[in-house]
Amino acid sequence: MSVSIFIDYKLINDTQWHTIEMSPENYFDLYLDEKIRWDCVPKYDKVIDYLNVDRKQVLNTRLRIIDDEASVTKIITTTFWDQGENTIAERLVRGLEKLYWLMVITTKVQDNPAVWEILRLQKENDVPIVEFHSFITDNEDGSETEKIIYPIRED
Repeated sequence: MSVSIFIDYKLINDTQWHTIEMSPENYFDLYLDEKIRWDCVPKYDKVIDYLNVDRKQVLNTRLRIIDDEASVTKIITTTFWDQGENTIAERLVRGLEKLYWLMVITTKVQDNPAVWEILRLQKENDVPIVEFHSFITDNEDGSETEKIIYPIRED
């Protein structure tokens, strides 16, 4: 198999990482006869959703997708705090023409209604820069309202 998938995770107060190897068929949301590649669409958006553990007990997750045929490795490392409410997620893709790096920080800044601050960072000339900054409010009807801080929009 040319694509290997591993999910590593560490629980709070645990010194060891635990590793699960997943088949691409179980990780990706594949179309019939879709060729398996490192960039296929996953079934779940968050790596933690593949784990059968108490989410509040997870300190870190690390997804490793290794595509031997394409010579590409994708790594998504996430740190959780405040009982899993807040996250820092780093995405790294090696083997492309240009190294891909993205960091997303999600912080719950208010309860009732819940308000989340989202900060996306990219690298430009090896220096982290803000790509996107917003606040998302969970509305009573289940919808969300987003206020974009950066980039500034002329709406």
